[in-house]
Parts: sequence; C-alpha cells; structure tokens
Amino acid sequence: MPVFLPGLGAYVKWQALGVSTEVRALVSLAGPASGTLAAFIAAALYWQTGSPIWAALAHTGAWLNLLNLIPVWVLDGHGAIQPLDRMGRISLLLFAGVLFWWTGQATLLLLAAGFAWQLYRKPIPRDGSITVQLYFAGLLTVLAWLLHVTPLTRG
Repeated sequence: MPVFLPGLGAYVKWQALGVSTEVRALVSLAGPASGTLAAFIAAALYWQTGSPIWAALAHTGAWLNLLNLIPVWVLDGHGAIQPLDRMGRISLLLFAGVLFWWTGQATLLLLAAGFAWQLYRKPIPRDGSITVQLYFAGLLTVLAWLLHVTPLTRG
C-alpha cells in the first residue's frame, strides 16, 4: 500500500507484489505528472493576472518536479528509469542535455548526470519500454519549458 506524506508525495514498496517494472514506472511518473499539471495551472494564472506569486508558484513547482525526476535513491525518477534499456537511458541523457542547452536550467544537468549514472547500474533490461521513455521525455519537456517561460522575478 502507498504511504502518503503530505507535501512530499507517496512512497510505495513494490517488492513481492508481482507488479511489472513498466507499471511501476508509470505509477512513479504519475506524481510528477500531477505536479506538472499544477505548475501549468499556476503558470496560466500568471499569464492571465500578471501576478508574480503565480509565476513563483509555477516556477518552483516545475523545479521541484524536475528534481523529483532525477533517477536516484527514492525519487520518482529512479522508479521511472527501471524499465528503460541502455538506449532509452542514453536518449534521455542526451535529451536532458538538449533541454539544458535550450533553457539554461542547471537542474537538467543533474538529470543528465543521473541518467549517466544509471547507465552503469545493474540490471538494465534488454528490451526497454518506449511508452515510459516517451512519457518521461514529455514530462521533462513540459517542466523545462515551464521553467523557461515563468520568471522568478518581475522584470
């Protein structure tokens, strides 16, 4: 059963439940997807009102969800990367680099470092999940875009 920690999300221990790594990855990405939606709503409110509080909430929400996608330890990114094969991990590493080049957001370098580290972790599946890879890349894209278009200061 998941354990929900208010303000921090949920923790699920999957061992011995017979759940596939692809399903576990999709569940791991559900939290950041919800956070991305909340950040997008805050950004939309900023664009409608011009209020800097909404920009700050959108930017901070996007940043926190991007941090949560780093594939290390108990973060959601660690659960999400498990069904990806070597090429899936390399593609996300390169994609994080491209997004960094586009946005200049240093958090994306932490993601790239996490993807690089995961290339040396065992086991790596022989056949990866393209669904999880595309879902992961889509979240990275939207979060990087939100960080790029929502200012931290009024200017």
